[in-house]
Amino acid sequence: MNPALISRLRRSGGSAPMYVVPILGQSNAVGRAGLDGLPLHPAGVLQYDQAGALVAPTTPLDHRITTYSDEFGPDVQFSRAFMAANPGAQLVFIPCADGGTGFFDNMWNPDDPAYDDAVTRINAFAASYPDAVFSAVIWVQGEDEGAASAQWTESQYAAALDAMIAALRVDAPAISATPFIAVEIGAGDDAITPTGSEIRAAIRATPSRVANTMFVSASGLFKTEDAIDPLHFGPNGQRGMGQRIYNAMAGEVAAYGGVNSGPDLLTDPNLLDPNEWVYDSEFTVDGGEILYNSGGDSGVSVDISPRFMVHTVSGRTYRAIWTVEDYSHSAGASNTLVINALTWTDPDTSTVQPGVITNVNGVHSMDFVGQDNPMQLRFRAKPKGGTMTLKISSVTFEDVTP
Repeated sequence: MNPALISRLRRSGGSAPMYVVPILGQSNAVGRAGLDGLPLHPAGVLQYDQAGALVAPTTPLDHRITTYSDEFGPDVQFSRAFMAANPGAQLVFIPCADGGTGFFDNMWNPDDPAYDDAVTRINAFAASYPDAVFSAVIWVQGEDEGAASAQWTESQYAAALDAMIAALRVDAPAISATPFIAVEIGAGDDAITPTGSEIRAAIRATPSRVANTMFVSASGLFKTEDAIDPLHFGPNGQRGMGQRIYNAMAGEVAAYGGVNSGPDLLTDPNLLDPNEWVYDSEFTVDGGEILYNSGGDSGVSVDISPRFMVHTVSGRTYRAIWTVEDYSHSAGASNTLVINALTWTDPDTSTVQPGVITNVNGVHSMDFVGQDNPMQLRFRAKPKGGTMTLKISSVTFEDVTP
């Protein structure tokens, strides 16, 4: 977590600090992704429902207007990542989103109905729980202004968003110093959102205009085979979005195009592309460790994984850091374990950046240069007729651009 957040948490006092995250926006903030059979909110997570009570989280959360059931939003994976990093804490969502709403239809401007409801709910919660720590405000919205009926420009959306953030920080004092996380809308059908690229540009540039704000990229998350429709993220997209929002809040990645990975992927490995640990039958995941026990082969490199998607910015330098434990190999065998950086979409023909051999115990790292397309980091084993046993743990990423 970033130092500012840690200092606020320490000031909250109590043995089980209560972290609070309001969620604002339209339908992708609520979530239209159908349940995928993977784990939902972990223990220790609550929501402040529309009646003003602390209750167990639902799917979706109890937002301003919730029409659907058995669907989820970014809150699910966000909560899993947050609680994995803060065991014993309480995480409370204040759901305030409303599908099909925006600035264009006079719902989220200061003094508009959805805006006023959010302010009222945040202030009511803060009055009831004065020691609670507001950790982030999540904003997932913009389809309304990119729609054919509106077709707003970048400057129009930027002005409206900036005015709302400024007003929120005055009208709801509890979040006056809370990071505001603006999430990019998906790149769906241009016939439905003809100026979607304008809206995405405005959201992307928010940190350059407004202090204490962050941008979370949706690059790679909106895929036709996963999406509910041309506007709504599917299960994989929503889980990836929740992880990226957590990463941004925790200070693990740069505001622009940051790394799409995090410690929770080790303890919650069942995420699907584009936020996936890919592993075969030789891998098990136990207590945050990747375990590998090869049976030997003829010397051909084996993509034993894990591989993981990393969203980077072209020309910036990133560092992967991981720990190898309990490494051993059979007598007389020449064993290597190499990690490479390459493109995600076409790895067989991509240029592989120089890898790092990690066949000794200890902490290892590798720097690699980003690109505008998604990249993958891939572990490869080459037992050369012998056997190899090891654990890989504590995998993290950081932007180390000078």
